[in-house]
Amino acid sequence: MNTKFKKIINKYRVNLWRLSRYFLKTKVKKIEAMIIIMSSYTIPINIR
Repeated sequence: MNTKFKKIINKYRVNLWRLSRYFLKTKVKKIEAMIIIMSSYTIPINIR
């Protein structure tokens, strides 16, 4: 995954609403944004 997106996810991990707002502002494709958000979800789920 792109390191730029990893930094953004780490910054906004707690607040997914702000993350989604960021994606809306940057006009990232919804599918790409969902994949990135879902990948950020799967990391803590895998640890459990």
